[in-house]
Amino acid sequence: MPPLILDQLSSKTTKGDLLKLLTDVGGLAGNRIGLISLSGGRAKIDVPSSWTDRLARSLDGQSLHGKRIAAWAEADASARDDSQQHLQ
Repeated sequence: MPPLILDQLSSKTTKGDLLKLLTDVGGLAGNRIGLISLSGGRAKIDVPSSWTDRLARSLDGQSLHGKRIAAWAEADASARDDSQQHLQ
């Protein structure tokens, strides 16, 4: 299961909130979600490889606890970091 990364999360965000977001907004069945690691405003969530990109697209920019979240597949993390470097 390749990880899905969610960033810019509120400090109020719980694993239950993320599970609800993945099922309600992302459309993924709860029993298909693996380990959820949550730390420092970022979550790493194991999801089926066939769902990673789809979830990243559907969750990126969604609002959770009043904050817009960023979502991407971990394989894309280095490319995302490179593009953000150019913005600085």
